[in-house]
Amino acid sequence: LATQAEGGFAFADGLQRATLDTALALRSLARVPAQAGVGEARAAAAAWLRAAHKGSENCWSLAASGPCDFLASVSSVHALALAGDGVNHAVGLFRWQR
Repeated sequence: LATQAEGGFAFADGLQRATLDTALALRSLARVPAQAGVGEARAAAAAWLRAAHKGSENCWSLAASGPCDFLASVSSVHALALAGDGVNHAVGLFRWQR
């Protein structure tokens, strides 16, 4: 995975940041002990995921302008929870699935 300056991650250099890639990277970063750069990368990835959240629909999409995606949403909620995000996105996600 390749990180972007804004905190999002892409599968490889030159590709666009993606929700699922960023969620997977954040899940990995959340399990790494604190060391130089890890805390900053973790915080940036979490901020990027929070910004990618479609608040009115309570979900995440695979692409910035795409429709809600269940895998991207569940992966994002899980990654944010592992990273210690205090905002509970899970309730909104379950409302979206109804």
